[in-house]
Amino acid sequence: MLIYDIETNGLLDELDRVHTLHILETATGTRLRFNDGYFADGSPAPRHGSLAEGFILLMKARHICGHNVISFDNPAITKVYPWFKLRPDCIVEDTMVWARLLWPHIKQIDSSWMKKGKLPFDFGKQKLLGSHKLKAWGIRLGVLKADYEGEWDLFTQEMEEYAAQDPVTTYALWKKIREKLTDYDPFKRREDAQLEHDVQYVIALQQRFGFLFDRINAEKLEWTLRARKAELEDELRVAFKPWVRPVRYKGQPVVVTAGRRTKVRRWDEDGNEFTVEFLKGETYEKLKLVSFNPGSRPQIAERLIEQYGWIPVEFTDSGAPKVDETTLGSLDHIPAARLLVDYLTVDKRLGQLAEGDNAWMKKVAADGRIHGYVNTLGAITRRMTHSDPNMAQVPSLVNAKGVVPYGKECRSLFVVAMGFLLCGVDAEGLELRMLAHYMAKFDGGSYGDTVVNGKKEDGSDVHTVNQKLIRLNSRNSAKTWIYAYLYGAGLLKLGMVIYEDFSPAQREAFNAKHAQGKAREAAVARLGKQARARVEAGLPALGMLQAKIKRLAASGFLKTLDGGLLRVRSAHAALNTLLQGGGAIVMKKALVILFNRLLAAGWVPDLVTGQLRRGDDVMGFTANIHDEFQMEVPEHLAEEIGQMGKDAIRDAGIAFNLRCPLAGSCDIGKNWAEAH
Repeated sequence: MLIYDIETNGLLDELDRVHTLHILETATGTRLRFNDGYFADGSPAPRHGSLAEGFILLMKARHICGHNVISFDNPAITKVYPWFKLRPDCIVEDTMVWARLLWPHIKQIDSSWMKKGKLPFDFGKQKLLGSHKLKAWGIRLGVLKADYEGEWDLFTQEMEEYAAQDPVTTYALWKKIREKLTDYDPFKRREDAQLEHDVQYVIALQQRFGFLFDRINAEKLEWTLRARKAELEDELRVAFKPWVRPVRYKGQPVVVTAGRRTKVRRWDEDGNEFTVEFLKGETYEKLKLVSFNPGSRPQIAERLIEQYGWIPVEFTDSGAPKVDETTLGSLDHIPAARLLVDYLTVDKRLGQLAEGDNAWMKKVAADGRIHGYVNTLGAITRRMTHSDPNMAQVPSLVNAKGVVPYGKECRSLFVVAMGFLLCGVDAEGLELRMLAHYMAKFDGGSYGDTVVNGKKEDGSDVHTVNQKLIRLNSRNSAKTWIYAYLYGAGLLKLGMVIYEDFSPAQREAFNAKHAQGKAREAAVARLGKQARARVEAGLPALGMLQAKIKRLAASGFLKTLDGGLLRVRSAHAALNTLLQGGGAIVMKKALVILFNRLLAAGWVPDLVTGQLRRGDDVMGFTANIHDEFQMEVPEHLAEEIGQMGKDAIRDAGIAFNLRCPLAGSCDIGKNWAEAH
């Protein structure tokens, strides 16, 4: 096997030169270096051949390995040397993918090792805690990957020596990986690893292709939000009058002794100022007038309690009242709460759009696209995570509670080029179908039949069935409750869904019966406990599944659909881990099935641009969010490719022998709002 690494003069979107290539041949331990023969200062650079000769060596190899080579090294080489192509049967081992797959809990390992002194004290300060960077692994394995402080534009001796260490560190990591693998056969790779390598390849293309962003309408939305925020601030200043508060120093009120006759400002209940006179020698307390700040969560809680008599039910871990759009949205009896919900929502949207460090408008590249980063193994359940910016947080159009404020406006900003359409494919009811698959061992597929064939019109659909079991007023609340249950919500959270579903009369009666504070919190938790018991009694297979999963989870692991293992953090999170992991894996399988069918249909991937080309046609993946993937496709091929996506989701379920069939749906439009 050849382990390799390159150094270039920049990141993928800007580089135009490869400085050096280092190869380590594992069978013999031979280390080879390839470069153009001279350093930037004109002195000769030691080498075993030219860069072209080194790349040809890689092209002939049957088995190669490197760290993050799928996302960086291979496309970087191709960008500078377009003739570089690996042989079709070449096995590429990416140690970044392997490490993420085998050690999803690396952050916990690092924390434990730091406490034991096995890692440097500044490991966290170097932002290496929980990292799968090669430098982090070099430190963990005692094969340090040194830092390079020089310029990347110039090929220097210092850079060459820095580069020489990378294959050594990668080889040490590969040997660590091999320790975890039994009966390793590079030409018959285990199913979970093959799937994750394939997914990394497709997502790397997606990141390079990007998602076209409508800056003009983004600016219009920004000013719409700013104007609305200013309006809400004015309305909130009326709803929440200013109030007087003692000036404090080191936690104590400041008391002043007048050195002479002194006039001191004071304010009445409406905030109107007047003065009070104190004679020499008299003492007075320093006071200040405080105006309401809607951006302060503690202040929101304080004013709602003092001014409107709010009785909090949910609290944070520190004991403070929980203040967010959900808790405030349930306060129908307090008109100002609606204003606060609107303000927090508008403020959040502004942060996402324009003001935050990772605001969409700040992340538009020179090509007009946003190239968000995707960690294909970011969650312990193997679900993808997103950053820079987090595309998974772009608000949807609707949720269980109805229309999402500014969801349509936000999604409409993610668009396609002229002559193209956005093709959005998603799995229908993925979580519940995965649940039905696992329950089928106990109920013979009965729950799956309800999920697949139930009808909302006659009340036989799964959410109406759950609504009746939980005894809720709203079908939407039933959807919220069951997903909270599946995601491992505690009793208080489950109870809060019921509490928020109460009619005003029900809530008034409940509040009258249970005193504010811990007593009410305990009563809400009992609501959750009772509802959970009713659901598990009404669905015996669910209770049996829960019991079985908890027994299996006692080992700390659950087996996945593709033969891997999911680490379980706690018994109460076991079901969530199983379902989320199963959903992530089938969606990855669907993505790979679709991609392979596109290749079979003649589409050719461009490693540099991320495009797929077939003749004069071009397409690309733009987003992959949990149970959906988005593609920018030629207008005349949208229906065809959309159908391929739907078929891929169905066939992913078949590939894993799911006992509840999967189904995909497809929406096509000019932007993300229309395509999902």
